[in-house]
Amino acid sequence: MVAKVFASIRNSFLFCLEEIEQKLRENLPSYNFLLFSIHPSFPKEDVNRLIKKVFHTENYLAFTSASSFWNEKIIENGVVCCAMKLEREGSISLFVVEDIMVPGSVRRLADYLNKTPEQFHFLLANYSMEMGFFIEEVGKFLTYHPINNIVGGLCSTTQLAGSTYLFIDDRVIENGVAVLNFKGFEVATDISLGFRPYGITYTIAK
Repeated sequence: MVAKVFASIRNSFLFCLEEIEQKLRENLPSYNFLLFSIHPSFPKEDVNRLIKKVFHTENYLAFTSASSFWNEKIIENGVVCCAMKLEREGSISLFVVEDIMVPGSVRRLADYLNKTPEQFHFLLANYSMEMGFFIEEVGKFLTYHPINNIVGGLCSTTQLAGSTYLFIDDRVIENGVAVLNFKGFEVATDISLGFRPYGITYTIAK
């Protein structure tokens, strides 16, 4: 898989998307999936509509983030997009729990993860007081070992009491979880500083 990251800090969400789309056409004209990190100051009502208008795709996941990484830079008040292109076998798919407060949501997510232990899961969740308890409960129902195929984090906002959002197709999710699934990829979660550790591990005691 080839993955490239693009960013824009224009003062309009549409202008940000148009600048990113132009960079995509120049650097990665075909792709399979887009992952957007969007500053929460942009109107949530525009996100799904404008992504579809500019990129002509439904293969995306977007989330709110107060600040985002773009290579060695930190982007604020803008949009960051990671474009992914499959070169050989493999697939990228989405699994969504729209509301963690609905009865059965814990078992639904746990059952899905238990059925797909060979896939690598990138989990994105809305920030809420209940989310930590939800993730802990899901962990109690996971039955495979080792559980080394799940990474992820929480959406963020600039307001202490502000809502965070996940954007998928025509849905704006405020208290849910989206799982981006990678099938057919070799993934290592123990890589540090850009390379796989090797040799003897030393522990500093003093």
